[in-house]
Amino acid sequence: MAAARILPAGLVLGALVADAGGRHGLASYLLLAGVPAAAWAALVLFGRLVDLPARTRGEAYVRFETSLASLALVLVLVAAAARSQGAVGTDVPALTASAVGAALLLYLLQALTAIVAPRPRLPRRTRVAAPAADAA
Repeated sequence: MAAARILPAGLVLGALVADAGGRHGLASYLLLAGVPAAAWAALVLFGRLVDLPARTRGEAYVRFETSLASLALVLVLVAAAARSQGAVGTDVPALTASAVGAALLLYLLQALTAIVAPRPRLPRRTRVAAPAADAA
């Protein structure tokens, strides 16, 4: 679960650092890799939300975190699309910089939500005892 939160944020942060260092080609590839990573993270969180029983403690936090991941996915997709439209070797398009900054802010809010949120209590699974073997 932690990898689903860390991987997309790390790729977007890496793209920001690469752009700041003048490595625009690398930044473009990192943003492109960030799209499926962000989609995977959003789907993992959505799956967690679906698995929760109704009125579980912490359900609102999981909903909020899933919404943040979904919005971050849209922003990473916009940033990657805008970045791919820019000419090679030119400055970073303003839309890309804005979308990357907003996505990083959403990932930060998601991390803070994960830290503050109470852990949902899932019902315990009971084990069914195996039938005893006949001692014949």
